[in-house]
Parts: sequence; C-alpha cells; structure tokens
Amino acid sequence: MPRLLLVSYFFPPIGGVGAQRALRFARYLPEHGWDVTVLAPATSNYALVDEFPTARDGGYEVARTRSIDVPRRYSRLGQRIYPVVMFPDDRRLWALHASRVAGQLARTCDVVMSSALPMTSHIVGRAATRAGRLPWVVDFQDPYVTNPHLANAPRARSRERLERRVLSEASAITVVTDDMERDFAARTESPVTVIENGFDPDEFAAASTVSLPGQRTLVYLGSLYGSQSLVPVVEAMRLACERAPHIRETLMVHFVGSVADWQKAHALQSDVADMVSFTSYVPRQEALGIMLGADALLLLLSEDLAHAATGKVFDYLGSGRPILALVPPSPAGRIAAAAGGTVTHTIEDFADALIRLAGDGLPSAAPAESEAVARYAADRLTSRFVDVLDEVLGRSRAPVAPLRRER
Repeated sequence: MPRLLLVSYFFPPIGGVGAQRALRFARYLPEHGWDVTVLAPATSNYALVDEFPTARDGGYEVARTRSIDVPRRYSRLGQRIYPVVMFPDDRRLWALHASRVAGQLARTCDVVMSSALPMTSHIVGRAATRAGRLPWVVDFQDPYVTNPHLANAPRARSRERLERRVLSEASAITVVTDDMERDFAARTESPVTVIENGFDPDEFAAASTVSLPGQRTLVYLGSLYGSQSLVPVVEAMRLACERAPHIRETLMVHFVGSVADWQKAHALQSDVADMVSFTSYVPRQEALGIMLGADALLLLLSEDLAHAATGKVFDYLGSGRPILALVPPSPAGRIAAAAGGTVTHTIEDFADALIRLAGDGLPSAAPAESEAVARYAADRLTSRFVDVLDEVLGRSRAPVAPLRRER
C-alpha cells in the first residue's frame, strides 16, 4: 500500500479540536488503502492534554520528536524579539528536530501531508517533501494571511512570503470551508479542495451519556476566548426571563471548557446567575457524553469568526442533539440549519428560542443517516481525502513521454 507521512503539531495527547482532523485521517486512511506514519511532537507545553483511543488507533504509526517550547516573555524587550525569533509561530523550535526526522521518514513514504495552523507544521512538511522529492498535500484548518486574528500581528510581509512559497510548492491544497477555497484559489494555481472537519461515530459509540443539572439544559462545550463572548447569551437570558419568568424554574445554561474570568464574572454577577454554571475543561470522552445528555447544544460565533466552520459544530451534529445557535451568517450556521438546528442572528430571536427550549423543547436534530449529517462522518471525509492523495500520487508516477528528435 502507498504510505502517507502526516505532519501535524496538534496530535494526541495534545487535546482540543485542532488535533482531531489529523487524528481522524490517521484512523481511517488504512481502511482506504493507505498506510500512515504521523510525525508529531513528543512533548508540548500546550495547555490541553487529552487522549480518547478507539480500536482504529492501532492502524497507524506515530513518530515523535523533541519540541523545545519557549515561554513568551512579556517584557518590552521580549515583545520585540519574540515575533522575530519565533517566526512563523511559537511552535517554531519543533522544526529544528522534526525537519530532520521528517526527511528520514520521507524515504519510505509516497506522499507528504502537513496540517496547519501552526504554520510550523508546513515548514516541517516542506522539509520532508524536499528530502524525499515527494508530492505534498498542504492542509489549512484556518486562513493564514487573511486570518483576522493575525491582522495586527508583526511580520505581515514575511507571512505573505511564507504562504506564497508553501502554495507554490504544494501539489494540492485542502481547506475546511468554501470561503477558504475561494480565498486560497485566488492566490495559487495548485488545486484547492474542500474537506470539512467532521466527527468520528466510533467516539460517540464509546461515550457514556452524562446529564448535567436542570430540567432543560443548554450546553456550550469549548473555550470562549478573544472576541468569543457569552455576553449576548446573558442578555438574551435576561430578555427571555422578562418575557417568560417561568423559565427560571426549568432552564439551565452550562458552559463546559475554558472561559475567561471576566466573562464568568459578568454572568455570575447578572440577574440570571442562578441559571448559569461553569465547568472547566473536561476530557474529550466526557465532553462527548455531556453532548449526548444535553437537551440542546449551544453554538456561538463572533463576527470576526464568521468565516469559520468551527469543529464544534460537527461534533454537535454527530451527537444527534438539537442545536441552538447565536451566530452571524456563516458556514457553521448554514451547516447547523441544514441539519435541523435552530439558528438565530439576534439577541431577540435567541431569547425566543430559549423560551421554546424551556417549554416544549426545540425541534429534533436530523438523524445520523441523513445526508446533512452523514456527509461529515469521518469515513466519508477520509474517502474524499483519498481522492486527493490518489490524484497527486498518480501525477507523480505518471510516465514522462520521451522527447522526440526532429529529423
């Protein structure tokens, strides 16, 4: 079987949604005729650590290399030097060891795939593809030069040059949304294919249902960071209680994951504090169990993240529970709506939906066998990824016609 070298900084035991995409490909590719070697760090100072093994985790190999994690120094001098030394990101020093090992591993592989962000994964992937003279599939889970979170970051021109180099050398590019496809296609001649994030049915089958307190529970799972805020939710809850005071007796909104202290304080000092609870980060297996036990799952997106089809929405689909969204017009909102979710764009409409949830409940989610859900199952998405791999492998092995001499 052909062998793929899959380079990803984010890979278990590193937790969080960023590690799940590479993990699902590694789990399911062997069933589609591809051997897989994953290259990932041996250690990391990344805050989230989590493993949720399934039977498919024995089907691939993992090579790990040492990563030097340098903490950011917040002195004035550190703020100037850090972005220069640690370009393109704070995982840069992993590439010192990983690039050498990647070159060695490439000798026994047929295709290299690297998944970012962080862009350091692409630096390592580039080293592998050059060492082995192999085709290179470049996977972007987020935009890079057009990423709004990097709009004010230093070294903009360096980021543009790096992305231009990566795109020009890629044999194929995979992204997670249609908007990203249009974005990258405008800057490269390499083929760009959308392969969304998804969910792994095996994980839900292994999870045990966890019921949180409350007659009607609305659960948000994940971090709230940057512009991602629960303030609109609190405002909608106040409005809903004004319109239907009885919901105080039934509705409970749970936030499970990392939430900024100021956001917690805002909720706990409000007049709906008795309807809100906070639970710190839980392992993925428990998080999926909490999804299964919720009356509805809360999807939030800020305006600056409207481009994102957050990985959370796909796990929500896989759980089969109703989705209640407060989002701007976005890919994530469209995906949730297609699967029967209740999608709102204003605080007023969201408040009305809370009243319905506290009463008779929200409409049932689309069943797992429906196309709106099944298309995002890991096996289906991996099948589409295999089409990309087979295409670049076929092009790399295509015989070159000999030049004819003119007489």
